[in-house]
Amino acid sequence: MDTNWSRIWLDLKITVLFLTLTVSLGLSFVLIQSVGPRAPAFLWSLAALACGGLVGFLFGIPRVLQDKGEVGSSNPNGETASHAGPCPTYRIQVNTNLEQISDWLTKIIVGIGLIELRNVPEYLNRLSLFIGSGFGNTPQSQVLSIALILYFSIVGFLGGYLMTRIYLAQAFSRADWGAQNTVIVAGRELTLAEVSEQSRKFLGDLQDQILNLQKAHPGAHKARTLDEAAGAGTTHNIQSILWVDDNPKNNSFLVERLNKLGIKVTAAVSTTNALSELKHGSFDRIISDMGRHETTGYNQTAGLDLLRAVRELGIQTPLAIYCSSRAVATYGDEALELGANAVTSSPTSLLQALKIDVYDPGDQR
Repeated sequence: MDTNWSRIWLDLKITVLFLTLTVSLGLSFVLIQSVGPRAPAFLWSLAALACGGLVGFLFGIPRVLQDKGEVGSSNPNGETASHAGPCPTYRIQVNTNLEQISDWLTKIIVGIGLIELRNVPEYLNRLSLFIGSGFGNTPQSQVLSIALILYFSIVGFLGGYLMTRIYLAQAFSRADWGAQNTVIVAGRELTLAEVSEQSRKFLGDLQDQILNLQKAHPGAHKARTLDEAAGAGTTHNIQSILWVDDNPKNNSFLVERLNKLGIKVTAAVSTTNALSELKHGSFDRIISDMGRHETTGYNQTAGLDLLRAVRELGIQTPLAIYCSSRAVATYGDEALELGANAVTSSPTSLLQALKIDVYDPGDQR
């Protein structure tokens, strides 16, 4: 569970505890009072609590903002995803009927309340007389009626408002985000997660086909920066890879693919971290980006520094630099001279340079 949801659940627990204590305290007083019958007093208390909760719910319903230009939406964690370009011809919109009703009713309640503000004591007195008639119609019963109305209405309002703002607003957000972030494919509605999964399978298969073509015609598809010294072993000889990158999320798909092939990928976010990993264990392959944030700031040639340090330690593990095309053009030749086995910006070329067999025995596609 992420930090945002941890805070939400903490707030929700505190709110539920507060409401439980206040409602229990009020109902306990209703059950021990001797002014009038307990059953009617208990029912009127619940009625006031429900009415206050309904008003609090109406005031707590969040407003949904729907864009009309770019296709963008906020996810349940509050992050905005924006996709530039023209709007699609079809997109599911959030149903705001409840929000509009809430807006109208809250304005009506506030408006009438302000207009009739000076008559509120009289209305409250009439209501207390009506409720008190069931308690014996005595001065004490009228006081009890006013106390029950005010106490449980206020507690109900706070409970309805806080529960709506803390929990229901998040539930509405998740439901609306899921409705907006769906696409129609072949007449079926798919979520973005389902689209992503299917796209990942297509891309993986395309990558397999490219590698197979390169194996069949090695001379026609060999990149300038690929070095035959990368080793002749395939997947069964590769069990572990050290991947050095200050932003490991950029490599998530490739890491997942390697994991499916039975290769353990250890992540390191800096040169110091990587050298520490190498001192405590051995790896079959090393992958590094070129520029990354180190403890001293951003280093454009961090990959070269790591390469020098690794070779100075006498570690001859095949090492590939996986970086941007600009970094390949700028530092590629120098990296190869320092002992890099490959410098590439292509994930397909990276797998080929590491001599990794793309076939997964457990893949049933």
